[in-house]
Amino acid sequence: MIGSRILIEYTSGTVLEADEKFRDWIDQDLDVDSKLCDFFSSVPGYFKLDDLPLLVEQGSIIYLLMQPRFTVGGFNTIVTYIDPGHTLVDTELELHLFPLDDNALDTAWEHQAPEELFDSITDFILICTPDYTIKQANDAAVSVFGSSNEVVGKKCYKVLRDRSRPCDNCPLPRTLSQGKIVPGEHYDQHLGEYMETRTYPQFSQNDTFRSFTLVTRMVSYRREQEVETTQSKKLQALGRMASGIAHDFNNMLTIILGRLQLLKKGVVDTKLLSNLKTIEKAALDSTEIIQRLQDFTRVRDKDRESGFTSVDLNAVIEDIVDYSRTKIDRAKKHRGVHIEIETQLQDIPPIEGNISDLRNALINLIFNAVDALDVGGLITVWSEHTGTEVEVGVSDTGVGMTPDIIERIFDPFFTTKGERGNGLGLSEIYGIVNQHDATIDVESTPGEGTTFTLRFPALFSEDE
Repeated sequence: MIGSRILIEYTSGTVLEADEKFRDWIDQDLDVDSKLCDFFSSVPGYFKLDDLPLLVEQGSIIYLLMQPRFTVGGFNTIVTYIDPGHTLVDTELELHLFPLDDNALDTAWEHQAPEELFDSITDFILICTPDYTIKQANDAAVSVFGSSNEVVGKKCYKVLRDRSRPCDNCPLPRTLSQGKIVPGEHYDQHLGEYMETRTYPQFSQNDTFRSFTLVTRMVSYRREQEVETTQSKKLQALGRMASGIAHDFNNMLTIILGRLQLLKKGVVDTKLLSNLKTIEKAALDSTEIIQRLQDFTRVRDKDRESGFTSVDLNAVIEDIVDYSRTKIDRAKKHRGVHIEIETQLQDIPPIEGNISDLRNALINLIFNAVDALDVGGLITVWSEHTGTEVEVGVSDTGVGMTPDIIERIFDPFFTTKGERGNGLGLSEIYGIVNQHDATIDVESTPGEGTTFTLRFPALFSEDE
C-alpha cells in the first residue's frame, strides 16, 4: 500500500516516529521537537490541524487533508484517516498518510465504471473521493438511498447512516493502514437490515490516492443462517453434555431411589416417612431437570413420540392466558403497575404436537412479556392461519431488546434478568419449536416492545 506511517503525540502534535518514506518526503532530519504543523498546513474548508486534540478526544474516525510545506513532486495534498479506536495508545496516535491525486477532490469523476456492468450489480456501489463525497452510484444504491440527485455529491456517511461525520466503524482507515480489505458491519434502523460495507482504494499511476469504491450489501439472511447454525451447534453440544451428565447422574439417583424404597418399607414413624418421601420427590425432580435439558437440545421424531396428538392452539392459548392472570396480578401488586393481557384469535386448523410442551412454551413467553413491562403495558396473544402454517404470537409493549441481545436470547444460560433468571426458558422454547418442525422469529425495538412469532405446520391447508 502506497503511503507513509508516522507516530505523533496528539495533544501537542509532536512527531515521535516516522518511516523512511516520510523522511524522503520532507528531505530533512527530524528534530526531537518537530511538530506536525511544521511539515503540513490545513486545507481550507476541512478539519484543521489545530482541531486534532478535540477530534481525537471525541473518539470518532476523522480525516484530515493537509498541504505539505515541503517541496515534493506529483502531489500537493496529503490525506490521513485517523482511527483512535485502533491506533491510539495513551496519547500516542498512529497516522497513515497518503498523497492525493491533485484532481481527486476538485474534478468530476473521470473514470466511470462500465455502465452496464456497474448498474447490473445488486450490491450498493458508491464511488467516492478521498473526503467521502459520492461521485457515482449504481442503480441498486440509487433505488434504496434516493434519486441520483439525492446521492451524488453527498457524503457517503450522510447517505448511508445519516451522520454528520465519518462513521465510527468505517473500514476505510484500516483498509489503507493494513493493506487489505476490512469489512465493516452495522444494523440499519431505517431499512431494518444488517449491512456489510467494504472499501476498495483506487490509486493513480503515480501512486497517489485517487478515490475509493464503497460496496454495501444486505447480510441479514446470511446472519440468520449463521445464528441458526451456531445455535444448533450450541444445543447439540449442550445435549451431549446433558446426556453424559444424565447417564452418570441417573445411575447415582437409581441407587438413592432404590435405598429410599427399602427404607420406606421398614419405617413406621410418620414424620420420618414424610421426610423420606420429601427426599424421594427431590430425587425424582432432579431426574426431570436433566430430562428437560435433554428435551430441548434434541429434535425428536414426532411419529414415534407418544405425546404428539392433534392440538387446538386456540384452546391452549385461552387456558394459559387464564393461568397467567395470577402472575400478572402479582406483578401489578408488587410493582404498582398496570398490565393488561388480551387475545386476538382467528379460526385456525389444529396442529400436531405435545400439548404439555406447547403450553409450557407459551406460558414462558407470556411470563417473559410480564417481566418486560417494567412500567406496565399490554400483552397480546394472537393466532392466525396463513395457508399451510398456523402462527401464534406473543407481543408486549415493554422495554424491547437491542439487536445484539436478540442474537443471544436463545443461548442456554444467557439472561438479562440477573439473579432472577437462569437463561433456560427461551432455550427450552427453542427446543420445543424444533421438536414440532416449527420456527420462531423475534421482532423487537428498544422502548417499544417485542413480538415472538411461532409458526407451526397446519394439519389442514386452506384448500382442504
